[in-house]
Amino acid sequence: GYARLSQAKKRSSELDQTLRLVTNLKERKHRLEMTVTEASQALVREHAVLQSQIGELTTAAQKLPSLKQELQKVTAQLAELTGPEARLAGEKQASQELRAQLSRLEAASTQLERDINELEGKLALLKTPKGTKCPLCDTELEADGIERIGGKYTDEKERKRETLERNQAELARQKATLSRKESEIAELERKLSRDKAALQAKVSVLSQEISKTEEAAAKLDEARKNRDEIEEQMAKGSFAPTEQQTLKGLEEELAGLSYDPTEHDALRQQLADLEQYEGLKRKLEDAEGRLSQEKEALARAEAAAQELRLSLEAEGEKGKTLEEELGRLPQVTGDYTQAEKGHQALLTRQKQAQEALWGTKAKLSRLGELEVKRREREKLLSQATKEERIYKDLAQAFGKRGIQALLIEGALPEIETEANELLSRLTDNRMHLKIETQRETKAGNVVETLDIKISDELGTRNYEMYSGGEAFRINFAIRIALSKLLTRRAGAPLPTLVIDEGFGTQDSTGIEKLKEAINSIQDDFEKILVITHIEELRDAFPTRINVVKTAEGSTLEVS
Repeated sequence: GYARLSQAKKRSSELDQTLRLVTNLKERKHRLEMTVTEASQALVREHAVLQSQIGELTTAAQKLPSLKQELQKVTAQLAELTGPEARLAGEKQASQELRAQLSRLEAASTQLERDINELEGKLALLKTPKGTKCPLCDTELEADGIERIGGKYTDEKERKRETLERNQAELARQKATLSRKESEIAELERKLSRDKAALQAKVSVLSQEISKTEEAAAKLDEARKNRDEIEEQMAKGSFAPTEQQTLKGLEEELAGLSYDPTEHDALRQQLADLEQYEGLKRKLEDAEGRLSQEKEALARAEAAAQELRLSLEAEGEKGKTLEEELGRLPQVTGDYTQAEKGHQALLTRQKQAQEALWGTKAKLSRLGELEVKRREREKLLSQATKEERIYKDLAQAFGKRGIQALLIEGALPEIETEANELLSRLTDNRMHLKIETQRETKAGNVVETLDIKISDELGTRNYEMYSGGEAFRINFAIRIALSKLLTRRAGAPLPTLVIDEGFGTQDSTGIEKLKEAINSIQDDFEKILVITHIEELRDAFPTRINVVKTAEGSTLEVS
């Protein structure tokens, strides 16, 4: 049975190998068939794409004559613009000539005006009393000579005036013509530029379309050629030649293997029936193998027994040696105890050293953190110091010694100039004021101040040392100067000035000077209201509002 099993296994192995070969060949055949099919489908797809491209290219190529005809038409339209361009250039030239003519007329008119002014000046000289000299020979002129020269100058002035009027009329007419012509030129230029730009854009678009259409016509022949080649390959089946040749060889090889699946199935059934003999054969071989192994195990057991006997003898010798070493055990134990104590002491010292090391490392880490914080604090301190300097500068700049002082120092000369100009008119140039912003102390330091020093023919004195009338004139001059300064700074007019009393301190001369001062500044204000009880001053103004008290109340009268 085992012999029949071995023979069946050998035949089954041959059939399995043949089956694997057949399977492998069929797989290769399937792959080749798929490749051939894909090549055929690719040709079909490429043929469809080419057919579509041929349709599109044919449609595009058919547009070429109409596009060229339209391009010729647009080019002709663009060429027709040369006429309007030439007309535009002529109009511009005429406009330039008209401008030149206007310039000549304006120059002639200006010269005529100067000549007329000179003639009027000469006529005015002739109207002076007797003793008038001739402007040419420098001799004295009599009345008839003056009349003759005056008539000549008058006639010449009239002629030049008539010429000037004709020039001005012509100038107005030419300006109107120039304005109309420039408007026409601008409109023509805009229309011409717009038409030209549109035609040029159309030419560009048509040129691009013609170029694309010509490219499509060139590609059309190539596409048709490729389509014909593909149709020929599909008709002859000449695609994927290598794969088709290989596929034909595989089919011949498969036919030569003559594999029979029925025989293979029957052999598998026979192997299943004969499988029992393989187990019986294995048991027989196992029993034969164990027999020799048991004999070898017996020999090894006898050798082991001999080794055990020898080992017992050796162990007895070792027991004697161990008894001698046990006698020395107390001394070894004491040495071990002593060594253990030393070891523990060393461990304690090691632990202390490690704790000290960890503490030092913690301190170093803390010092590192503190160093980082110190650098951050130094950086913050530096930043704060810088900001402190900036804030100190700002505090000084915005303090009374900073921008305020600069503004005041910039305004004081203007106030001084305005006030001194008005004060000079009020005092016949007797008084002059000066505003000081710094004063030296007894200790030698310079301090900020605001002192008004007034000087007259007697010297320089403080404001408090002047009489009431003089103090009023000083106040009046400074307040008017300050009002004008504020008006200019605000950029707006100062509409109204109100002067309420204060004139009682003035003598007649002071009142006259105040009148003159008020009249001199009347153009600087829209309205000046003067409130007074002094008759002399009240009658100095053209418009008055008289307020009269009665038993029934006050009444108003405008005069």
